[in-house]
Amino acid sequence: MTTGMKEDFVDIVPIGLTRGMKFEDVFILILKEKDGNRCIPVLIDKETFVMLRSVFRGNKPKNNLAKEIASVFDIKLDYVILHQPPTGGSMVSTLILCQNGITTKTLETDLATGVTASLSEDVPLRLPEIVFSRLANRQTGTEGQVSFPISSMTDKLLGDALQMAVKEDNFELASLLRDEIARRKDLHLESSN
Repeated sequence: MTTGMKEDFVDIVPIGLTRGMKFEDVFILILKEKDGNRCIPVLIDKETFVMLRSVFRGNKPKNNLAKEIASVFDIKLDYVILHQPPTGGSMVSTLILCQNGITTKTLETDLATGVTASLSEDVPLRLPEIVFSRLANRQTGTEGQVSFPISSMTDKLLGDALQMAVKEDNFELASLLRDEIARRKDLHLESSN
């Protein structure tokens, strides 16, 4: 575990990718504690799945212009933090950049870019301890199944899950999903004003 200024972080490594069985358009990145045994699933979209699968197979990103420019100014990637945006949905990443060993800038980017940068530059990939622990403790008790917090689901997956919950007469789950969809709409309306 690494201690940051405001919160503790867990160093993690991506160990695999998989697809959902019940929802075929659900893709999952499996992350593991670097110095532990706990693993967590992270929902990703198809584009992220394809990009990370390519990286896992040893294909490096082709465009190194940004890296070359950064090296001219002695700017290096120090580490990458994965986190969930306040509005919910898929995880995103923050690249922590340093110049002459001093943290200078942060760059917000999508999850795939952050994981790819971490792997290609061989720098730590981190997740806030509180988030890691919450996700690591979501065991379903059924082998081969995982559960996700509703707040981590994409908007499309929320809609699909809502339809399935209604179809299966699971009104308690349908109510939770409906409330999350409404909460996100409200947040998006507030942020656009």
